[in-house]
This record gives sequence, structure tokens and C-alpha cells, in this order.
Amino acid sequence: MLLELRDTRKRYGDMVVIPKLSLSVEEGEFIGVIGPNGAGKSTMFGLISGSTPCDSGSVFLDGKDVTAFDAAERCRAGIGRTFQIPQPFEGMTAYENALVAATFGNGQHGHGAQASAVEAIQRCGLEAVANKLAGTLTLLQRKRLELARAIATRPRLLLLDEVAGGLTDAEMQQLLQLIVTIHQSGVTVLWIEHLVRTLVSAADRLVVLASGAVICDGDPKAVMADQTVRTPTWDRTSRRNSTMLRTDRLDAFYGLFQALFGFTFHVAPGETVALIGSNGAGKSTLLRSIVGSVRTRHDGVLLNDQAIGGDPERKQLNCGIALVPEGRRLFPSLTVLENLQLAARNGRTGPWSIERLMREFPVMQAFQHRPATALSGGQQQLVALSRALVCNPTYLLCDEISLGLSPVAVNEVYDLLGRARNDGLAVVLVEQNVKRALTESDRYYCIQKGRVVLEGSSDSADQAQVAQAYFGI
Repeated sequence: MLLELRDTRKRYGDMVVIPKLSLSVEEGEFIGVIGPNGAGKSTMFGLISGSTPCDSGSVFLDGKDVTAFDAAERCRAGIGRTFQIPQPFEGMTAYENALVAATFGNGQHGHGAQASAVEAIQRCGLEAVANKLAGTLTLLQRKRLELARAIATRPRLLLLDEVAGGLTDAEMQQLLQLIVTIHQSGVTVLWIEHLVRTLVSAADRLVVLASGAVICDGDPKAVMADQTVRTPTWDRTSRRNSTMLRTDRLDAFYGLFQALFGFTFHVAPGETVALIGSNGAGKSTLLRSIVGSVRTRHDGVLLNDQAIGGDPERKQLNCGIALVPEGRRLFPSLTVLENLQLAARNGRTGPWSIERLMREFPVMQAFQHRPATALSGGQQQLVALSRALVCNPTYLLCDEISLGLSPVAVNEVYDLLGRARNDGLAVVLVEQNVKRALTESDRYYCIQKGRVVLEGSSDSADQAQVAQAYFGI
């Protein structure tokens, strides 16, 4: 047995991301890992690689207990990994990036390290850009460099975390062939990917995670036909327990004007639910009603079956519900850092800290002492989203977070949101771009004149039906 997880557990504050996870990997296997956002996939990779310590349980590599090993020690023991968002040393060349990996990741020196770096560059098809700065590479080249850095550590087990994200179909096929070649050279592969058809075509075993537990494991085609896998995540969760945020026949008013009519909806922990509909449909009103800025009857909003409707916004925040409002609403007299510090002071403990945000988003660190409203629209939206994250909510309500932003800025915002979802955060997403909303979510509700007119799984949404419901035709 090359890898074995035994009853591993991980929690962040009050949120248990992985309750009790066991998994065995034989040497030479090619295993695909799928599951909804927040299922615990990336957290599992953190437990395996050592970047995330287990709260309990054990990790064995080739029969040896490596639970106490840190990430560097596990890398030298033979575990290599890539990350969803490539973050190379942009001021170094591609070759120098691979050389650093060989030197510090595998403990090689001199000619040995150089040989490993050259081999990794060649295997990943980067010879033509080996002497180019990493910061100038295309996305596909960066993805290849991410693989080269992992390969330069000479791993026996390679963890791939959504390496296909953002690539075209043609680029994905190129990368897939490279990964298959790496596997055929004798490297065991464990690959997390949302493009399920890609995993089914390449892997010889498929593992499905939901709520931090393995719900199905076996031959890829058999797994995809399993009814447990085909059942929506929210349905499995709701049958196990009543832990969710929901509304029950909720009415909402602005004076005499009624904006919501008997609105019933729910979102389970770790799930992403999109709210779509035309302007004035009631989407923002629903979010405001949940956080308490629009008064509603007490039993109209429930968290874990406890009535919280109409409670003050501060109380909702303490319960783990945070809102990223439309228009950002940053404090203009405060710096970026001061906006974040004020939010963190009133939030809960958990995985998201100001230090982590600064580390993962260097651009945030660069403008931390500037007035928040002096930034570009995209930068302000990153700050608004970060301000909510440092409160460490269980449920994050996002109201038009891409409105008015450039395509590049939209991708940056959704990159940050994706990282939060991978930590197990549940998201309710109001998004004007219907295609993006369905791509980013597990389920959707289409709202018209304060009522739900269509709902379902985002994966199987019928575009014609959605358009008819959206426009009321």
C-alpha cells in the first residue's frame, strides 16, 4: 500500500470539513477524485501533503506513519503536488523554478538537482520557454510549469488539484496526454477535477467525496452510474441531518410593497446555490432578509432548524452568515487593511485570516495601506469579498459580485471565492451572468416577481427552460 489515510479528521472553528476519512491508494494507480464544491477534496490533499495538519487520525506512506511530518518532509518522502492556481516564482525563469523544486523539494544539489530540473522541463514540454520568466508564460505554460515543479521533486505519488481549470478543450487534451505519460512512467496519480469526463477517460478508479466522506469508490463508469452519486448533494445532506440554512414560506415587504411571496429555499453546508432572475425579481431582498436587514417573521428564516428571521445583522454574523453586498460598501475613510481588521474583530475564528489573504493574494498586500475606495473596481470587490471571509462564516451570501467588472477582474474575484468554497464554505450566489452562475453552482433557483418559478441541478439545467423562466415567457 503506497498511501493510507486512517480516520483522518479536520475542522476549522465550528465547521467540520472532514469528519472521519479513510482512503487507501495502491502504487501505480491512477485515481480520479470528484465531488461538489466544499466536499473536502482540497482539504484531503492538504492532509496527505502535510500542508494541513490532521486534528486526529493517521497518514501512512509506504507503511510508514508520516502524520507528524510537515509538508517539506513529506515532499522528500515522495509526495508531490500541484495547486489549483499556479503560483510560480514569477521573477525566476521556468528552469529556475524547477531547479528550486529539485533542490528544496527533493534535497538534491549540484548536478543532480540540475539534471532533475532539466528532465522535468523536457518532460513537460517547456524547452522553448525554459529561460523565460515565469511571469510571462501563458496559462497553459504555467500549468505545465506547475507539473514540472512537482515532477522535479521526483515524487512517487503525484497530487493534481484541478489542473484543467481555465483551459480550452484543446489545451486540456494536451495536458491530459502529459499526465497520462507521467503516470505511465511509474508515478501514482491522485487527481481532483471538475471535468468528470476527463477523469473517466483517464483514471482506472474514481473516488467520490461529499461532506468530507467517501460516498462511492470503484470503476469510473460504474461509479458514474451509481444512484448515490447521481443524487444531488443537497438531498443526501438533508436526509442525513437538518444542518442547513433555509427559508420557509418567507414574505418580505418594503412598506406596503411586497417583494417576496411565500419564498421557500435552502442551502446545505458546503453547497453553492445560484439565484438568477431579472432586475427586481427579489434576489437581493432574499439575501437581505436572511441577514436581517429586511425585517421578516421570526420563523421565516431558519438555521439548523432554529428560527433566526428578523434577528439583528450582528447576531446573524455570529451565527456564521455573512453578506457581500451589491456595490461593495467599503468604508471610504479606512484603508484596505483597516476595513479587514474591523471585520475580523467582529467575526469568528477559522481558516481565513488577514495574513492568509495577504499571502495568497500578494496584490492585496501591495495596496493594503491605500484607501479602500481609491482602488479599481475589481480590487475593491476583492476587498469586499475578503472582508466577509475574515469573519469566517459558514454561509456566504454574494450579491452581484461581478457587476461592472472586467473579465479579468471577474476571474480574480471568482478565484478567491473558489478557494473559500474549497475550505467547505456554503455560498448563495446572486449573479447577472446566468452561464457563470450555473457553472459556479451546484443548484439554482430562478426567481420572478418574488416567487420561485424554476429550480434544479445546475449540471442538468435546460437553457431553453431557464430562459423562459428568467424572462417569464
